[in-house]
Amino acid sequence: MTWAEGIGLSLVMMAGGTFLISYDLLYARTQADQAESQALLADLQQAHLELKVHAIQAEELAAARERNRLARELHDSVSQMIFAITLTSQSARLLLERDPARVPEQLDRLEEMTESALGQLRSLIAQLRPPQNP
Repeated sequence: MTWAEGIGLSLVMMAGGTFLISYDLLYARTQADQAESQALLADLQQAHLELKVHAIQAEELAAARERNRLARELHDSVSQMIFAITLTSQSARLLLERDPARVPEQLDRLEEMTESALGQLRSLIAQLRPPQNP
């Protein structure tokens, strides 16, 4: 082999070695990038799962708050109205014995109170129904 052929062969081998080293470095970097991408994907999936859990908890909390609000409203309005109806009916019973002429007035009052309680109850029930799409 001549000196020029030896240099040529050396250059080819150096170029091949450079190519192999470059390929190895590129492969290692690709593997590292892929591992990092997999870790980021796993983190993203975990964050998504946690977000879904928090969303469900927020919905449950909102529903519980709404139930509590409706329970308070029911207690504050309808149950007190029914209590007043009970007292008025007991009063009407007593008036029947003592002053029968005032009983029709009490019955009218009972009717108004009952209609009011029924209206309030219907309003609360309407609030419990989910909105309907037109």
